[in-house]
Amino acid sequence: DVAWENGEVIQVKFMDNIGSQQLRNMIMNYAKSWEQYANITFKFVPDNSPTTNMRVKLGGRKDGLGHNSQLGINCNDVAQYKQTLNLDTSDFIDYDAYIAQFKNGGPFLQYLKNKGTDLKNYTYSDLYKDVSEYKDPNMKWNYSSMRGTTAHEFGHALGLLHEQSYPDGIKWNRDTVYKYYAKYQGWDKETVDFNVLEASDIFYTNGTTYDPVSIMHYPVEAWQTVDGYTVGLNNDLSAGDKKIIAALYPKDRKVSTIAVPKIEITNIG
Repeated sequence: DVAWENGEVIQVKFMDNIGSQQLRNMIMNYAKSWEQYANITFKFVPDNSPTTNMRVKLGGRKDGLGHNSQLGINCNDVAQYKQTLNLDTSDFIDYDAYIAQFKNGGPFLQYLKNKGTDLKNYTYSDLYKDVSEYKDPNMKWNYSSMRGTTAHEFGHALGLLHEQSYPDGIKWNRDTVYKYYAKYQGWDKETVDFNVLEASDIFYTNGTTYDPVSIMHYPVEAWQTVDGYTVGLNNDLSAGDKKIIAALYPKDRKVSTIAVPKIEITNIG
């Protein structure tokens, strides 16, 4: 069992003084959306706090760290100088807004001209790179993407698994899935197995049913399955998400009825 103790206050900090206060405030707000339904608290503390349960690293395209989190109390096993949760903030940008500025002669186009950009051979890949490096004081954000991804990763931090790992939930076309994630995420077979394909019997301990609209579910395209099954992009907590997190961290009792006893072994050997 990787769940925290019911009612626990989880100390969280951002790392390396990265991220504007506006961006941090939005991330904190979306993370704390779980608190509406769970008897748990994410307490965000200053960056220079020496000891925390969780540490959030805000990254981008260049570092290649993507979005991921340690699972539940596994966060406590990570050295204090390392992050427990990664967010690629370049994924949170509203690129359509900057495409519009490019086409309409807005501030972003002027920024490109001022730095001597070759606009005759300019591609969408160039645009995505330049936007992610553009220090826009009024950054245009894709709030839906930011909300969904942040809630998803903090769901992992509370101990929730990927919903597509639910046993017999999806009939995968494994070859096409491996090729897709290799191309777009750079994942090898073992990483795809772990994050996408492996069914987990841990779900049985929670007594839940498969939830295709869960915030913890990856999008699934028809060509990724043998029967054409699809799942859309879920950016909001589902009724099932609220139910399971309330069961794991109930507000009306001291200990969850689905809690699994935890033991700690010391002085091994």
